[in-house]
Amino acid sequence: MDIISEFASIATGAAKNLFSHVVIQRIFVDIAVADEDAAQAAISYGCTCSVVYPAMAVLVTRVKCKDYHIHIAPDFNEKESRIFFTCEIKAKLLFILSSMLPALLKSLMLLKKIKINPTKIKKTTDKAVH
Repeated sequence: MDIISEFASIATGAAKNLFSHVVIQRIFVDIAVADEDAAQAAISYGCTCSVVYPAMAVLVTRVKCKDYHIHIAPDFNEKESRIFFTCEIKAKLLFILSSMLPALLKSLMLLKKIKINPTKIKKTTDKAVH
């Protein structure tokens, strides 16, 4: 579990660094919420709005976003909902490499550490089993 936790920490750090350099040029979300029952369609519409709008608000405030459009509407004439989503993202190759290279090096150092001292890892896994 310690190893997985360390790898997760490395990946999280790299992702945060990468997303700080990502620019979203355009996001377009169009959702039509439908159901066979009009009352259920209205309830689903409310639930969809309560999830999508806050999630998009977090996204566009945390990541540089130049243009976005969100449209959610109930459709009482259809039986199935539909979703249309497009996103245009830009990131410079230099920033991608500068985010991923340290994560790769840390991962390799962790793998080397595991190979050098496998008994410590085995004891840790044995304790978890018993």
